[in-house]
Amino acid sequence: MNAMGNLAGNSGTKRGLGIQSPGRGRRAASTLPTVNADTAKLTVAEYCLFHYPTLFTAGMPRLTARKNGEAWLVPVVLTHPQHGLVGEVGEVLFQGSTGAIVYHTPRRTVVAAGKRLQEAKLNGRKAGARS
Repeated sequence: MNAMGNLAGNSGTKRGLGIQSPGRGRRAASTLPTVNADTAKLTVAEYCLFHYPTLFTAGMPRLTARKNGEAWLVPVVLTHPQHGLVGEVGEVLFQGSTGAIVYHTPRRTVVAAGKRLQEAKLNGRKAGARS
């Protein structure tokens, strides 16, 4: 559930989302997000808490332009209790004007990317310790 009381998700692909770079197109006053980056991050962190395993949370939101207004693209990051931030493993698109999650990386994809990332980081630390 997010700050607006909505929980919506789509486990489809990013195709058809209409994500554009912020420099393209004109902004209409009515399409500006009604929430700031902190609220977007908090909402996505809560979403991660209920939809992904422990140690996955929200990263730093980036404002992005879409056909139907601007939205916050928030990376899903893997953290580790001793090592801190491990890296990005997915993303959530949060529509600030409606308070809805309009896209999220599927759970199985996030978990698989997290395993690969953790193994790569662990192997890198072991290699560094041997030299």
